[in-house]
Amino acid sequence: SRSDYMTKHRTRDEWVAEILDAAAGRIVAEGYSNLTMESIAAHTSLSKGGVYRYFRNKRDVALALFERVYNNSMDFDYDDIVGWNLSIAETIQRLLVVRRNAEQLRQDHVIWVQLIPETLWDEGFKQHRTRLFEALRGKFEELVRRIVARDGLVIHPESESRFQHYVYYGLVLREGMTFHSVMGLPLEEQGEMYRQFIELFVKDVFAGQVPTSRS
Repeated sequence: SRSDYMTKHRTRDEWVAEILDAAAGRIVAEGYSNLTMESIAAHTSLSKGGVYRYFRNKRDVALALFERVYNNSMDFDYDDIVGWNLSIAETIQRLLVVRRNAEQLRQDHVIWVQLIPETLWDEGFKQHRTRLFEALRGKFEELVRRIVARDGLVIHPESESRFQHYVYYGLVLREGMTFHSVMGLPLEEQGEMYRQFIELFVKDVFAGQVPTSRS
């Protein structure tokens, strides 16, 4: 049949995506501690041996899933965002308060909360998380610099280190909000916390430069 043909001729990336989708569903349903290669295979069209063809163990699956969650966070369309008719504060707020598919976002948040404790005792997880966070930080900083240039603003040399620290702590705040999201903190309250942080950032780094809106 056509479906059998398509299944047999899938690419490696498609097989890996199916495995990660299954693992994500199992982690959300049962927690990472209960995840097994058998439970992953049972929720794919692969045999257990087929899953092992792509991943050595559940830790390797989790590392790949951890990376996918961070990559989702880095999925910025630079040109689209720079084109938003919003002030720098409003633009950053909208970036931090993610508006992706609600179900996918909830799943990513639950997976992140389940896997982040691994960084406390698993050195491989810790190093991987550091690399992913730094990649996200670099991409976010580049995007904010483009917004700064768009608005004709200037980051003075004496403000450069503060600017970089604000970018870093903005993303740390965003990670912290992941816990709050899973625990049910309303988006309105999260948004207010971001608003206060961004207001401080704008006043500190761009004192006297920033218009209140772009309308």
